[in-house]
Amino acid sequence: MRKFGFTLAEILVTLSIIGVVAALTIPPLMSGSQDQANASKLAATVSNIETAFSNAMTKDRVSDLRETQLFEGLVSFGGSILIDSEDTDHDTLTAFIGKLGQYLAINGYSFNGSGDGTTKYYMNTSGGKGGVTEDYVEDPMVFLKNGATMFLSTAYGTDIETNDAISEGLSLTNGVADIIIDVNGTGQPNTVGRDLFRFVLGQDGVLYPYGGADVAKYRSFNGTWETATDDNGCNSSSMSWGCTARLISNGYKMNY
Repeated sequence: MRKFGFTLAEILVTLSIIGVVAALTIPPLMSGSQDQANASKLAATVSNIETAFSNAMTKDRVSDLRETQLFEGLVSFGGSILIDSEDTDHDTLTAFIGKLGQYLAINGYSFNGSGDGTTKYYMNTSGGKGGVTEDYVEDPMVFLKNGATMFLSTAYGTDIETNDAISEGLSLTNGVADIIIDVNGTGQPNTVGRDLFRFVLGQDGVLYPYGGADVAKYRSFNGTWETATDDNGCNSSSMSWGCTARLISNGYKMNY
């Protein structure tokens, strides 16, 4: 009677093929899974931050975030906010972050290499998926309890007149702060568009994404920004801050 089976050579060839297929498919699947996890984490973090600022305005019964007790002492002449480590008295900034803890679950903060002995933070910017390493040391870091890190810095303090804002269809009429969110804390890859996303915090407590029409129009009032593009300046060859707007406009699906 003839016995059916596989020779050792056939088994080894089959295993080799399976290994090659796994090597080609598993890394992209893992990368895609991590990308989507980062996108979901960003959505939750944005919601938490916006809720915190909304609650601050509700508590003080104001519609402009700059008028809340939260930002007391941080509003300079002309209505702009001084929030960079280098531009703000550290005692004032510490008081601000302390008050922020009433509305947002935080684990602490760091002035990020601005003379207090903290470790400098590095991130990858531009240049596609690989990025170019840039030292980002000027902005204070707020560590959120969900594991994300929020960087705070001074935003462009352009006050847009109501009539101009209406004609441009803008809700963003003043930048209270520039906010960068690193969704996985200081963990890798620290790359723009992957785990790093940038926003302008509006006077209404809303986070407006870089690369979007609102920020583009807002910043064009002082000649510092061009109009938003179809892909928000974010594609496979150019990982820019515009990836923030592209991700959000696509329902937090990372398709770049």
